Amino acid sequence: MQEFVDFPNNIIWSPAFICLCAGSALFTSILTRFVQVLREMPALLLSGSRIDPVPESAPARI
Repeated sequence: MQEFVDFPNNIIWSPAFICLCAGSALFTSILTRFVQVLREMPALLLSGSRIDPVPESAPARI
């Protein structure tokens, strides 16, 4: 049973797959001009405030 689980696990987590994931993340970042790193993240980290998904002024749902 262990060999049955190890075989697909070794294929999925192969070094090629890890490089493919890292490459696709870099490619997406280049296409979006690093918007997630350069615009939002520093502002959120330096402000120290939280982003509430629902503002307090929004009407309550019942």
